[in-house]
Amino acid sequence: MRSLISARPFEQPFAVAKVTDAKYAEMLLDGDVYVRPLNAFGGWDWLANTQNDPSVDNSFRGDCREGAIRNEKWEYGDISLIDDFETKYMKCYSTMTLQYHPESRKWEHANKRIALFGDTAVVIANLDQFVDRIVSALTKQYGCDHCLLLADRVNYYCLGTTKNLTPMYSKEASYSWQNEFRIIFCETIPNRENMFARPDKGGIFRPNAQSTISSLDDVHFDIGDIRDIAYAVPVAYLIHGKWWSGHSIGFATNSPKGIIRLEKLVIITRNEIRDYRTPVVSASMTIY
Repeated sequence: MRSLISARPFEQPFAVAKVTDAKYAEMLLDGDVYVRPLNAFGGWDWLANTQNDPSVDNSFRGDCREGAIRNEKWEYGDISLIDDFETKYMKCYSTMTLQYHPESRKWEHANKRIALFGDTAVVIANLDQFVDRIVSALTKQYGCDHCLLLADRVNYYCLGTTKNLTPMYSKEASYSWQNEFRIIFCETIPNRENMFARPDKGGIFRPNAQSTISSLDDVHFDIGDIRDIAYAVPVAYLIHGKWWSGHSIGFATNSPKGIIRLEKLVIITRNEIRDYRTPVVSASMTIY
């Protein structure tokens, strides 16, 4: 039997912010959470994605290695094996982390490239409460037994040196300036256990155990007004380090009172996906 991950998941505390245009920032503050499948940003159907949404035809939103589970060396370049079975259907809500350094009592400044995502940042002052409200909305929309919820920071890897990857939570190092924190969910078929990353009896992963509903539709759901736990500032405030002035920020982790609910969700996420297997892969290649 495999051992479970149980230690506190993050070394340092952080908060998160959603960078977008001002009109969408107001919609988020009103409680409108807009979520897209990873297929919209990955290379599963790159031509169709860029034709349908020109915003992903760029170097900061579209990642042809989205959903990669492994990198392999080849004499003509690097090959990434992409999960072509389940990952592309996962609905992903992306935010950026704002790291706090207790030793200096300072927050990191955001990379100036985040302005590519929009002119406004919605700072989530209490991420634990934000995730709780998403959980409530998902439960209301799908039922508590019919939705898989995951959350974690993205790990950034060096292409050519890192082999084994975690689908949905591994991205190539050129995207590391985004410091992404992802909330991911998928609906599952009613009355069937979702088998995502879970072994059958004897520790065997059944190749056809997927029970995720294969929908590539975007999702909107209402979590109610969040102005009690979030606020909007110009994106320049994140870049120049003025976004926390006058506001009370609740750390998303490392509470001295013990492991918070969000950290428990992250631990569950890591236990769920660390042994993920897929029977279907596609290849993404870099030619030198």
